[in-house]
Amino acid sequence: MDDPFDIGDDSETDNEQRSQTSTEVASEVRQELDTKVPQHSRWDHEIVLKSDDLPFQKIYNLNELELTTLRDYLEEELRKGAYNLIRIKEGDEWKTAFRTKFELFEYLVMPFGLTNALATFQRMINNVLWQYLDVFVVCYLDDILIFLDNEEEHREYVHKVLKVLQDANLLVEPEKSYFYVKKVDFLGHTILLGEIRMDRKKISAVRDWPIPTTVKEVQSFLGFANYYRRFIKDFSKIANPLTELTKKDTKFIWHDKAQQAFEKLRDAILSEPVLIIFDPKKEIELETDSSDFALGGQIGQRDDQGVLHPIAFYSHKLHGAELNYPIYDKEFLAIVNCFKEFRHYLMGSLHQIKVYTDHQNISYFATTQELN
Repeated sequence: MDDPFDIGDDSETDNEQRSQTSTEVASEVRQELDTKVPQHSRWDHEIVLKSDDLPFQKIYNLNELELTTLRDYLEEELRKGAYNLIRIKEGDEWKTAFRTKFELFEYLVMPFGLTNALATFQRMINNVLWQYLDVFVVCYLDDILIFLDNEEEHREYVHKVLKVLQDANLLVEPEKSYFYVKKVDFLGHTILLGEIRMDRKKISAVRDWPIPTTVKEVQSFLGFANYYRRFIKDFSKIANPLTELTKKDTKFIWHDKAQQAFEKLRDAILSEPVLIIFDPKKEIELETDSSDFALGGQIGQRDDQGVLHPIAFYSHKLHGAELNYPIYDKEFLAIVNCFKEFRHYLMGSLHQIKVYTDHQNISYFATTQELN
């Protein structure tokens, strides 16, 4: 492999191209500086690099095709980039200062990477769509989902959403939009009529996931699996041997329990479990359970044939003093935590909520007149 720092074999032509490119960039920047764009800054933010770290790959000049492709891509991103539509508060521009070989500059519009950029963008989208949110629209950043049962109403409400986006000078990319579909992929989930599934494109990666050999690899697998924990019953209980490996000062030993936990989580994801969409008109049932080191629960509703289907699963690994609770306190904690976790489903229920537990003594709680 070539030495990434070896530039001694560069041809005279490469050097000429590099010099010409540098001259063109300098000329373009000077023209922009004359018009005071971009904005100058008196402030700087220093980034200290490790001196012994090698770059990821050798730096080279882009050929003409690569330059054209990159230029077209950047122009397209700038044209459609909603981030660049948000003006930074006047007087705060200096906080975005960055250094170049020419001078210090600062942004006038919000770039990617700022600490509160995501929250600011989400607030902007919420302000634009506020009257439709949770009525027939759900949005996460620039992913907007419009949901309705009736096709005629759907057409009307799609027009309403497009109109408010247009009024806010926000553009929709047709190539990435879908209209009048009964199945859609949204934030790693596949949503159908009355059902929510894992996105097959996402879970296919688990099929050939290599057995972790380091703590970082365990964390990577758990991070992926954790995203779908609402689909997996007793997630924390199953994952416990793996989470134990990620504790600080714990020696990494891939034992049989870790292998079994890895396989169980992988198989649970590959089984493609299905959750139903909550129906506020139906009765709600909660099932809770606890073990020595974890709590679990499930919220569900029955279909017209009386079959119970899960809406979501809950799990929690016990920590610290929780591990010393007597079993009846753990069972109670499972119920309390499930009510907190699923409160957005439970509040305002039209029917009495049924709670199922395998700890018989808790059933007397409802009939006890005096609590100690």
